[in-house]
Amino acid sequence: MSYSKKVLITEEFHPIIEEGFTHLGYEVDNIWDIDTAGVKAIIHNYEILVINSKIKVDKTLLENANKLKVVARVGSGLEIIDQEECQKRKIHIISTPEGNANAVAEHTLAFILSAFNNLFKSQNEILQHEWIREGNRGVELSGKTLGIIGCGNNGSQLVNLLAGFDTEILIYDIVDISSKITNPRARQVSNMQEIYD
Repeated sequence: MSYSKKVLITEEFHPIIEEGFTHLGYEVDNIWDIDTAGVKAIIHNYEILVINSKIKVDKTLLENANKLKVVARVGSGLEIIDQEECQKRKIHIISTPEGNANAVAEHTLAFILSAFNNLFKSQNEILQHEWIREGNRGVELSGKTLGIIGCGNNGSQLVNLLAGFDTEILIYDIVDISSKITNPRARQVSNMQEIYD
């Protein structure tokens, strides 16, 4: 009886992931429309599980995962994985927390600019056929001070994006990241109160 190493990929990712596993001798099953219950029913067949955010890898799923060696989380955030149970079962967890850092930073910057310029408010008014010019005058980000609380992958990318603005950036993080700050207008502060002041 031949033994086949198998990988379950639960969402559509870049083809290089499947190519890499195939090159390593794995049989790859792409089942993109599967949910947690569906994975639970078939996980006993797989050594590697590749997920994004829709599959919850909890204790009940892991109880069926007698061959599972790796859970690969494409993206950031491991709250959907029972890390303690994986550790007990010697299942290795891989994540790519830097993978969506630029997208998150761009969205954050978009929300900041939208708030400063009343874009959501004015859009809703325009959809109601109201033009309230004076009530929606914006404020430039230039010359302002921006606080960032937590400066890991996402926060540090936001600091990089803000380099093009004439904005002072105060960063609070429990880890000393001062040596990693490249934006000359950014500096790490010792407590959050410095940001609020």
